[in-house]
Amino acid sequence: MKKKVEILTRELMTMRPLLSPHWTLSPESQEVIDTFAAMKKIKGTLDPDAIGTYIISMASGMSDILAVLLLAKETGLCGPTPEGGFRSEIDIAPLFETTEDLRTAPAVLQGLLQNPAYRLQLEARGRQQEIMLGYSDSSKDSGILTSSWALYKSQIHLWEVARKEGIALTLFHGRGGTVGRGGGPTHRAILAQPHHTVDGRIKITEQGEVISSKYANQGTASHQLELLITGVLKAAFGPAPSQINADRMARFQTALEELSQLAYRRYRDLVEHPDLYRYFQESTPISEIGFLKMGSRPAFRSRAKSMKDLRAIPWIFSWTQSRQMIGAWYPLGSAFKAFVDRDPAVHGPLLSEMYRSWPFFNNLIDNIQMTLAKADMHIAQHYAELVSDPQLRKAIFGQVRKEYDLTVETIKHITGQTDILDNDPSLQRSIRLRTPFLDPINYIQVNLIEKLRTQKLGKKEREELIHAILLTINCIATGMRNTG
Repeated sequence: MKKKVEILTRELMTMRPLLSPHWTLSPESQEVIDTFAAMKKIKGTLDPDAIGTYIISMASGMSDILAVLLLAKETGLCGPTPEGGFRSEIDIAPLFETTEDLRTAPAVLQGLLQNPAYRLQLEARGRQQEIMLGYSDSSKDSGILTSSWALYKSQIHLWEVARKEGIALTLFHGRGGTVGRGGGPTHRAILAQPHHTVDGRIKITEQGEVISSKYANQGTASHQLELLITGVLKAAFGPAPSQINADRMARFQTALEELSQLAYRRYRDLVEHPDLYRYFQESTPISEIGFLKMGSRPAFRSRAKSMKDLRAIPWIFSWTQSRQMIGAWYPLGSAFKAFVDRDPAVHGPLLSEMYRSWPFFNNLIDNIQMTLAKADMHIAQHYAELVSDPQLRKAIFGQVRKEYDLTVETIKHITGQTDILDNDPSLQRSIRLRTPFLDPINYIQVNLIEKLRTQKLGKKEREELIHAILLTINCIATGMRNTG
């Protein structure tokens, strides 16, 4: 890797082209070069700002960023000048998506800021750097609690590096619609970020059904933008969101580090179960979702379908459809219980104190409350009945149901509530009003899926059945709101 960085840096510092016009590239390589050439043409023909930041998905090291910069140089978007300077028309943002990549992101940024070629790039772009943080894959990789904590720590360390080097850093939050992919109320999410890491600059994705629910009409859109702007202003220029002294915050962070490790081990125990993928395929409509004409990318990253290759969006979407919603709460119950059991007199009150005092933890718990209210283990059991192996069904769904019940009880204990969402009566009432209309659609969907998978059907009957299933998928997604 070090040698690769050295080669890329050397090529970026020279005016000599890398590619010969006489070479014939593979179709894949030519497509990449053509993409950068098109960006150059669009910027020159239409407007220099017609194309914004180039995002590098699944970035994990310095070479990923330098390679993109070299491709940009090859097509005239950046590069050294005859006078000894450096010009650039492109901003590059690495997207750190996995939990491990979030952990190493600050070191990658530090290395970039010390790299002679990338320092020239930053100077040419006004010493501004954008970094995108991935919520979806990190959550699929390590679970909601561990992912949330990794994102929190990564932001702190990235800002420490940026401040030390005098770089204006903008964090781009790749949040999905559902809590399992970073969703939830945007205003509260901004205020829950580590203090001083917003600094008047933030970018946030809005995806899926969230766009229509928030911005479908002018009044709603104006309200959402006001909440967003107010959140940024309060986070950047208002007083600290809570009065937590350094010693107290250190206790909170130590506790969450321990909780994160406990939750990670239990989450990995589930996803590494040798037959979980089979359970997932049979107990959710993942196969039927593939018939939907939607999404910018396929559900799997390769033709060899496996848990590893499954993208985060269909992972969360499928669990949501079956009302198991594993990606948004599992395995908080057992993780919290193990933590409290180590020292009940201290750890129990500590979790309640963290919920009352720490905006990050408070927002995390309240988002999880929302998903617990929308999950339904009675309906989920009907989906589990689709699993052909009764032993597999009993083993995994039994574990899921036990964990769900434990999580509900633990959340009520931490928040001091009698029931889930007692602290938000309007949301609680909204979910209860929707449920009688939504639940029958789930029962219909289960029956239709069972018929599609088990009965021999003619072509026309099969097409009509698939169409009906897709209608139920859309209906459930709409009723559940934050689903994808």
